[in-house]
Amino acid sequence: EVTTEVTQEVVTEFQDEVIVETETVVSEEVNSTPEVKSVEYNVTDEAQLQDALNKEGAIINLQNSINITTKIYVNAKNVTINGNDHTLSIIETNVSNMFMVRGSGLTVNDLTITGYASSGMYIYNAKDVSLNNVKLYGKYDKTSLVGIDADSSEITMENVTTRNHKYSA
Repeated sequence: EVTTEVTQEVVTEFQDEVIVETETVVSEEVNSTPEVKSVEYNVTDEAQLQDALNKEGAIINLQNSINITTKIYVNAKNVTINGNDHTLSIIETNVSNMFMVRGSGLTVNDLTITGYASSGMYIYNAKDVSLNNVKLYGKYDKTSLVGIDADSSEITMENVTTRNHKYSA
């Protein structure tokens, strides 16, 4: 909450007399930036995962490994995915970039992503992305292109493993 105080003078001339009135106006403004509240989501399937990924400030806890058949989009800001050592297995292998990140402030912990055709994660124009203990395993025939395809993004990685790719990373 911000308080603003403004003092103004009003000058009036009346029959050779100058009258100066001083007025103080106090106004209170509510902070225009809404506070994002974190809500935890315990997910067990693809639909629940995609729904939670659309919630700004979501903390997503995978309860089990999940088969992914449609593109996963992370557009919301400040999302945390706690993989709890579970796996997202890409089943639809003819679609490129199945896990797309465009929301800034994403944190991914203890997650494995497998079976993708082109990239395990496509991170585009996202800032403050953090990957911790993440494994990205392409298809075993090494036709997957890369584990992480980053474009105009800022990513911090710790203990990230990629394998089975046509190109590095």
